Amino acid sequence: MDLVRTVVDAVIACFNCRENDSRSGEPTERSALLQHNADQRILQVRRISENQRVEVEYANSFPTREKDEQSELVKIVQETNSNIIDVAALDTHHMLEQSEYNCRVKTYTQRLAQQWNTIPTTETNYNGLLKDVANPEQLLTTNPPTSDDVISAREFIKDIAQAINDIKIDNHEDLVVPFQVT
Repeated sequence: MDLVRTVVDAVIACFNCRENDSRSGEPTERSALLQHNADQRILQVRRISENQRVEVEYANSFPTREKDEQSELVKIVQETNSNIIDVAALDTHHMLEQSEYNCRVKTYTQRLAQQWNTIPTTETNYNGLLKDVANPEQLLTTNPPTSDDVISAREFIKDIAQAINDIKIDNHEDLVVPFQVT
């Protein structure tokens, strides 16, 4: 009967779909957290030989499977915790308290005032309306245009507007010319 079980166990091991753990028992994301073969382990412990009886008597001194599972769970939780980015907590690290914020505002305002006071300014007060005219005296002292000059300027502007409105474009060719790019 034992021979049949070992043959069946060997066949099951050959057709098992699990991957071989090359990391010498360290848990990965694919390692099973809970083992379903607890009954098989109890049967294997009962079938041990007399020279291995010492291991059974001192089984509590060896790490148990439950402790291994617990350590695997702890490692997975720690890995997950280290890989999680808490987006909600990102902005809170750089926030200032209200007193620090007010202190910085006061400091920056003082620095700005110091820099502003060092800028040289020219004291020129323009009281006239023609600030952008170079010599307003010459413009204001000249004779105003005559009514004949104003009438001729209006007629000239009307002629220009009529000429612009009379411009017509006749299309004789294609507006889009295909390029022969090869």
